[in-house]
Amino acid sequence: MVLFSSLGHGPEVDDLVTALSQSLAMRDEQVLIIDSRFGFHMPELVKLVERPVEVANAGSIQSADMLENGTGLVLELPEENPSETDPCHVGLVQYLIFAGQSPGDFIYPTPIRGVSLLPAGGECPVPDALASTPMKDLLAEVRKQYSVVLLVGPTLAHATDTEILAAQADGIIVVMNGGPNSADGARGLQSLKDVRIPLLGAVLYV
Repeated sequence: MVLFSSLGHGPEVDDLVTALSQSLAMRDEQVLIIDSRFGFHMPELVKLVERPVEVANAGSIQSADMLENGTGLVLELPEENPSETDPCHVGLVQYLIFAGQSPGDFIYPTPIRGVSLLPAGGECPVPDALASTPMKDLLAEVRKQYSVVLLVGPTLAHATDTEILAAQADGIIVVMNGGPNSADGARGLQSLKDVRIPLLGAVLYV
């Protein structure tokens, strides 16, 4: 499992992960891409999804039907009938906040044979969701099902989330793409070095 992070927002991470997954698939690897950038709507990875997906009760959180998510937070499920849903709005968030979900319900095939995608799923109303038990269980399960897991994390400016994900990965690759928060990102990179997170390499975009 490899974590990808970057200094700033931009399409560079998506392009790199897509190209790497295609290369791995050509070597007969079974690859899963997990996008954990909650609320960051970069469409490049979502474009990989082959088709719309039918998911019941995974949309807005606004009805009288209540569900305990296992963390003490009570969330509401929608009453609407299942319908086609934009995959960029259904993914990791919905798996983490709704109890009793199967990861397979949110993992979508892509046109690249051997490559699947678990999109972020939009904004996450639960704080510290990436540090939750469901997230740890998910990563443990997909390790058994896929030979390579590419975990796309938030920018290095989100140092806490990056450290949480890096602790679950075998190493991290940093995309040096600058951006308005690049100074914060540089400090985040230093914090990873301080806690001895395995740095597999860096990719410089100019």
